[in-house]
Amino acid sequence: MGLKDNEIRRLWRNKDLKPDKMIQCIADLCGCRYKDARNRCEFLGLIGNGQYMKPEGASAKWTEEQTAELVHLWKSNLPTDEIGKRINRTKRSVDSKIDRMKSDGSIYQY
Repeated sequence: MGLKDNEIRRLWRNKDLKPDKMIQCIADLCGCRYKDARNRCEFLGLIGNGQYMKPEGASAKWTEEQTAELVHLWKSNLPTDEIGKRINRTKRSVDSKIDRMKSDGSIYQY
């Protein structure tokens, strides 16, 4: 289910969210990717061109090297936000990866 342009404008005015969170909200409501929602907000003049890009590598697949480094840093009891900074990932991405690895037991096999 997509949103019409006037509905997006109304949401943008009425929500008390940071622009990047608002773009993600619009993407979720429209059932599209963040990039597509950001492009639509640019088209509607709600944000400037090229603003609010996701961090580089944010949606990239985990490499074996990153996973090994993640496990090493996690076992050293480093906070997940610091782990993310060291391997160029978001805290949320690190938390999700750790949760997935705990649930399948792979984090304990490293």
